[in-house]
Amino acid sequence: MAGALLLQILVDNGEAPLTLQSLQPAFFDVRAAADFTLTVDGAGFTAGSVVRWNGSDRPTVFVSSSRLAAAIYAADVSLVGDFPVTVRDPQPAPGGSESALRLFRVVPAVYEIVAPLVRK
Repeated sequence: MAGALLLQILVDNGEAPLTLQSLQPAFFDVRAAADFTLTVDGAGFTAGSVVRWNGSDRPTVFVSSSRLAAAIYAADVSLVGDFPVTVRDPQPAPGGSESALRLFRVVPAVYEIVAPLVRK
């Protein structure tokens, strides 16, 4: 009896579309407003990709095609609210492309609850 034949074909459709999947951190305590680095994960990033905070470009470091790091200013997180984050890339020309947005939440307070360990 003959075994089954498995054939795999890899199709390369060019570069991955520009997508934004997650933000780290995803929220910030307004009382702790300070400059910080926002890590952006997704796909299709290039050395020309720029993180946009609330419609404005932020200094961006290309880490890989799936990760960028952006400088976010204390003034950006000094008000409570939801702020749109996108990634813009100048390619493909003309006009470039922009990812769908993710919301970054600035909250009035973050509380840490420490529960005692109970042993029986």
